[in-house]
Amino acid sequence: DKATLASRIASGKAGGRGKCRIAILAPTEDALRERQKSVQKQLEQDEIPDGEGIQFGEGKPEGELAFMFTGSAAVYPRMGRGLLSAFPELRQRLSKLDKAEEIAPLLARASLSEFEQLCAGTLLSQAHAILLQDILGVKADAALGLSLGESNALFAFGFWRDPGALLDEISDAAMYERHIGGDFETAKRPGDRTFQRTGRIGGCRRRLRP
Repeated sequence: DKATLASRIASGKAGGRGKCRIAILAPTEDALRERQKSVQKQLEQDEIPDGEGIQFGEGKPEGELAFMFTGSAAVYPRMGRGLLSAFPELRQRLSKLDKAEEIAPLLARASLSEFEQLCAGTLLSQAHAILLQDILGVKADAALGLSLGESNALFAFGFWRDPGALLDEISDAAMYERHIGGDFETAKRPGDRTFQRTGRIGGCRRRLRP
């Protein structure tokens, strides 16, 4: 109930299994403490917490939750810097991923090649998955993936455990620089209609539990 949630906020404890749930976002530690105090007071007065950066829910959530993994076209230069600054613990967890140390410098680059976009997108997708699952405790019912997102969804949920090997094979084949990106040689081959027929590289939906 609201009183229990207020007590947890006062003690600084996250998690729990009650009917009420809340997320509090703030740009600084001081602002976070002020919003926590405001929320705690509202809850103790049996009010519904409201205000900037405050999301409150009560009762069982409706529907299901899916994580969406995009393709490499969603990647842009210097993406992820704000995320990693806000959650420095992500850096240590990401360092355990295959090739993470090699890919990380790409996040500071002002421009990226097609293959570098793929690498950066893979790293940031895993950062978001770690943040949601391991740090914030969000559990998904399903994963959606488009193109590169198919592989990244499988990596994020442990169905595929070797992203480095995949990236090495793509690099060796110059897939993104020559064939399905860059010069688009696959689409230019006379008589080869495979690329034109499919219209996209792929897309998948995987249910994570019954």
